[in-house]
Amino acid sequence: MRRQFHHGPGAVPAAEKAAAKAETVITLEFGDYSAIMATVEEKVKAQYVAEGHKASSIKTLNIYVKPFENSAYYVVNGDVTGRVDLF
Repeated sequence: MRRQFHHGPGAVPAAEKAAAKAETVITLEFGDYSAIMATVEEKVKAQYVAEGHKASSIKTLNIYVKPFENSAYYVVNGDVTGRVDLF
């Protein structure tokens, strides 16, 4: 008798796990400018650390991209806010 294994709720088949590891690059293009979103995230985290915070203290990070203002605004852990240049 052959056993059948069933994936439980939330189980991900191996093929989907492999696809989930694919690298994604998101690029914002605006006029003659472009910004890679991972780079913007790195800028935000670097500025947060430069302000005296520990990178390990980041639990949530929301970034709001405003290309017309050449800015990315951010909120760390719901209370620390700031801005970095987008381009």
